Amino acid sequence: MMNKHFFNLIAASLLATGSSLAWGQTAFDVIVQQAESQLKQYAQSGKCQGGNCSSTSTESTNCSGGSCADASSADAASSTESGTAVADVLKDINFVSGKPNLKAEYYIYLYSASWCPPCRKLMPDIVKEYANIKKSGKVELILVGADQNEKKVKEYVDKYKATFPATWQGSKGVMNLPGNKPPRGIPGAIIVDKDGNTITSGHGSLVLDWKKHTIDKK
Repeated sequence: MMNKHFFNLIAASLLATGSSLAWGQTAFDVIVQQAESQLKQYAQSGKCQGGNCSSTSTESTNCSGGSCADASSADAASSTESGTAVADVLKDINFVSGKPNLKAEYYIYLYSASWCPPCRKLMPDIVKEYANIKKSGKVELILVGADQNEKKVKEYVDKYKATFPATWQGSKGVMNLPGNKPPRGIPGAIIVDKDGNTITSGHGSLVLDWKKHTIDKK
């Protein structure tokens, strides 16, 4: 086990680079204080700056600009073949919550995760707006969860009492969804027609403006 003597040796090198001890302060105290300070900053920011999160795993966040970049899905490419109807793929996908409207004319893919602060902030508004989306009968919202597994996606939607269809990004068939191109930043959204042709894409808040890009589209 590492003891004070070990930390004193490390602190000695820190002092050599310009660090100084306050009266009565040991080198061990310096190490502890610096570590605690760094951990505090990390916890408060979640590696976040300005609300945009970037990560190398679905459990860590690095946020700036209103969305969280999920590197685990950011570089994933859609393997969808042109001309495949969205509904044909949806019917074979496992959903942890809700059942998709297979007769919709438009589909909205929402990319979100429980570990992403901006995603959690947006979720209540999306849950509320879904009532109008479902009522239209022509548009369906599909949550593609960027969490670690299906269980966490289920816990995420249950927490907000979401009723829209939700699946995990790693579930079989999800990457075959026509038009499914996971963004670098989450929350993110892509609106496609029934054949998977992209109409528009952007921040997750795009979901709240769904009419403009679907049934009210000129």
